[in-house]
Amino acid sequence: MIAAEHLGFNYAMAGVAPYGSYWREMRKIINFALLSNRRLEILKQVRVSEAQVSVKELYKTWSKRNNGSGHVLVEMKQWFGDLTLNVIVRMVAGKRYFGSGAKGDDKEARRCQRAMREWFHLLGVFALKDAVPFLGFLDLGGHEKAVKETAKELESIASEWLKEHKQKRASGGAKDQDFMDVLLSLLEGTNLASEFDVDTINKANCLSMITGGSDTPKVTLTWILSLLLNNLHWLRKVQEELDIHVGKERLVNESDLSKLECLQAVVKETLRLHPPVLLFPRFCTDEIIVSGYHVPRDSWIFLNLWKIQTDPRVWSDPLEFMPERFLTTNKDFDVGGDQYFELIPFGFGRRVCPGMSFGLQMVHVTLASLLQAFDISTPSNAMVDMTEGAGLSNMKATALDESLRLYPAGPLSGAREFTEDCTIGGYHVPKGTRLIVNLWKIQTAPQFWFDPLEFKPERFVTGHLDVDVKGQHFELIPFGACRRLCPGINFGPQTTHLVLALLLHAFDIWTPSNEPVDMTGSPGLTNIKATPLEVLVKPRSSPNLYPSRIAKSKNYAPIARGAWPIIGHLPLLRGPKLPHLTLGDMAEKYGPIYAIRLGVHPALVVSSWEILKEIFTNHDVAVASRLKVTSAKHMSYDYAMFGFSPYGPYWREMRKIVNLELLSNHKLELLKHVRVSEVETSLKELYKLWAEKKDSSNRALVEMKQWFGDLALNVIFRMVAGKRYFGTGLKGHDKEARRCQRALREWFHLLGVFVLKDAVPLLGFLDLGGQEKAMKETAKEMDSIASEWLKEHKQKKTLGEVKEKDFMDVLLSLVEAESTNPNLSGWNVDTITKTTCLNLIGGGSDTTKVTLIWALSLLLNNRHCLKKVQEELDIHVGKERLVNDSDLSNLIYLQAVVKETLRLYPPALLFPRLCTQDITLNGYHVSKGTWIFLNLWKIQTDPRVWSDPYEFKPERFLSSHKEVDVRGRHFEMIPFGCGRRVCPGISFGLQVLNLTLAGLLHGFDISTPSNARVDMTESPGLTSIKATPLEVLITPRLSPNSYG
Repeated sequence: MIAAEHLGFNYAMAGVAPYGSYWREMRKIINFALLSNRRLEILKQVRVSEAQVSVKELYKTWSKRNNGSGHVLVEMKQWFGDLTLNVIVRMVAGKRYFGSGAKGDDKEARRCQRAMREWFHLLGVFALKDAVPFLGFLDLGGHEKAVKETAKELESIASEWLKEHKQKRASGGAKDQDFMDVLLSLLEGTNLASEFDVDTINKANCLSMITGGSDTPKVTLTWILSLLLNNLHWLRKVQEELDIHVGKERLVNESDLSKLECLQAVVKETLRLHPPVLLFPRFCTDEIIVSGYHVPRDSWIFLNLWKIQTDPRVWSDPLEFMPERFLTTNKDFDVGGDQYFELIPFGFGRRVCPGMSFGLQMVHVTLASLLQAFDISTPSNAMVDMTEGAGLSNMKATALDESLRLYPAGPLSGAREFTEDCTIGGYHVPKGTRLIVNLWKIQTAPQFWFDPLEFKPERFVTGHLDVDVKGQHFELIPFGACRRLCPGINFGPQTTHLVLALLLHAFDIWTPSNEPVDMTGSPGLTNIKATPLEVLVKPRSSPNLYPSRIAKSKNYAPIARGAWPIIGHLPLLRGPKLPHLTLGDMAEKYGPIYAIRLGVHPALVVSSWEILKEIFTNHDVAVASRLKVTSAKHMSYDYAMFGFSPYGPYWREMRKIVNLELLSNHKLELLKHVRVSEVETSLKELYKLWAEKKDSSNRALVEMKQWFGDLALNVIFRMVAGKRYFGTGLKGHDKEARRCQRALREWFHLLGVFVLKDAVPLLGFLDLGGQEKAMKETAKEMDSIASEWLKEHKQKKTLGEVKEKDFMDVLLSLVEAESTNPNLSGWNVDTITKTTCLNLIGGGSDTTKVTLIWALSLLLNNRHCLKKVQEELDIHVGKERLVNDSDLSNLIYLQAVVKETLRLYPPALLFPRLCTQDITLNGYHVSKGTWIFLNLWKIQTDPRVWSDPYEFKPERFLSSHKEVDVRGRHFEMIPFGCGRRVCPGISFGLQVLNLTLAGLLHGFDISTPSNARVDMTESPGLTSIKATPLEVLITPRLSPNSYG
């Protein structure tokens, strides 16, 4: 497989090497020189000291976070992972990289951590090339590229370790011989008759032991604790056993483990229910017969350990957690993989895990330490979610002998290949067949395990007392069995037992709200829990047992759960709720700033006005660029449109032109008559429509979304291009008007579309739904329309027919005069003119339309506010004429209505930004290239700032929030943005909003059919548009003469 080839040093790593002379020689070295009982005893102090240090660090965490309640929230998956990695990396290379108090250079530690995490992930990746070799060139998702890069990085790290070890040996400085030292001595001057040099063999097998000796204990410990938290009576039993045999005045040590029978039964039952590898894959190298069936050579064989270990013929209540079975009926079962094939969480046969003893030691000591030292529970005492995630190892997907049964570290045993034809179970298995053992299925076989899917550690104290995990009992072989038995089988359980014992001895542990732990597993090399394991811990031993050293590290924002492979958190944003609501709910859980991943892009979500203020006060330049997405590229003339162009000289120059020459107060005053006349014209057209459609009650039904949209577009079109395309009384050809209307609607829609390519660029060639094709076609059509406008303007200019200069006229003159300006290089005069005009049309129409729709909808659902607006209009304007621009300053309540609408329904609910520099935000490190989303809706409904934040209360802007405006100076309310990229058309937008709303409410009485409430459902898009039509009944309230 691709991952094994590249990450396994071209199969020099014993764990993935094919069966043969090289593998046998390496296996002998590992079994007798590295993972022998003698070597593990020599290095016992490493795992014991690491377990104790980790427990003391956990106590330190508890001390820092304790707010007086006695318990604190801790994520245990990472704690287990850091501990097991520290143990095995120390034993292999003499390094300590993880957790607090890590030794060595911070940069080196971070580099190793990053490479290790990527290594564990990629080892479990099954690439398309593995199944369909001729499609390997596609490298979908970039897996093979990532595998090669990670392999190169790990080889570099291991080379540095090897160099250090050689230098120490040369200088006589090597004191404690770690595995790398031992391998150096053993391999020096030997000939393994292989294609690999000594250094490659050393590096490959050191890394092999790191992966085998860390991920399996971590997975098992995670499942054990999860099962215990869902079976609190067994948690109490283990802690009572620890209190009897260890007490509370010292931390547990390895000599105590032999007395902890309940704890050992819990470990066995976990390995039965959750073997580390749920499916053991093997490769059949010969034709064989299995169970009477012919198995061709080269077949892949998967051994389903989970099914085997929950076989009801072996295990009573096979799916139940019943550790007592290993104290009674299954007392003789072990997990060694060479006697009891009903339980083989470590595999079996020639390729049984060699580190089985180490693993069990590690699990036992860790579990005992944790449960001795802390009381543990879940938040709100909730059950732990036991969902598993897909992968090579059976890792829990949502937040530990029984734990290895239920959750073997590798649910599918490592793939084996038949090297000769054989017969298995009466079936012929040809040479070359790949053998995959499904450990999970084997270890939950109901014919062997009573309640096989239940966590019952007592089964290893009763019925399955003799069952162990060393590959001797084939019902429980979490570490494999026979020749391929995990060589670290002693190390693994030792580490697991020690860590678990230390943890449970030192802390009381429970889940928030005492809820069950989510037991979802995730895909990967080992059977890892998919979601974080967050628990509440409380020390249960003397404070003197916990030390106090904490290392400094770079702080990152909390990462939201629920990310999918490749596409990240995208599915969360395409659920039943709109993205701003989903992200707002996540802010309640993760805080005002948290991280998500959108495909390949890291993203930060900000939901607090204080953090927003910090962004635009300290880091405005760093976040002054917009995201580069497909819609912006195609529909903004490859970012020539200043609203989408990156921050730089071009953007600054165009912004200056727009602010000073197009949207300045002076220019808006010159063109005031345009907006006034368009509003008056639209009101008169509405009156005419009423006269045509009115019923016997003197009312007419009108759809207001289109009316608002036509008005807003007519205003901005006349100002930009001197055109009027919408409503009645059109100038020009109907065909031209319809063409422009159709293209504009498609343009507005597609500008808000986020395509798969934006999240995962490698998959862009798929163009699902043909959206990119549609964008290109619409962009071409809009360019054609804008080119015709430009041609007309140039002709009029040449003929001297320009009477009133619109924006396109102004831009033509300005850009031509600035044609030699280096800041405008890259695009010609025509492109800059067309794209800027289209930008102004997009920004000046859709925002206005959206806000007017929401304002009227809110007023219709709050009739007392509607009445107040109309009373104010009657006082300051009267009923003998239409409202005009000069009246607006007197309409204080109407202005408050517009502000409150912009607070509840900002036109753009999520403001996206691209971070172009490394920055620190709210104490968190934010890397260059991060996407930042400002959740304006969440910020503008913050209950700390706004009383009754979800209620429509315009009065707040006449009292408590009288001084708050919408121009980006008050960070509690920024509907038009803030900083360098604040909307340049704020003044224009507010003028049109206030005048249109005043004119409509002054000119007509408005109600809904049957006085029903307006449906306030929103629809997704670039702006926050109402999802359903806004149909209202109108009646004129002025004298007929007022409407002309």
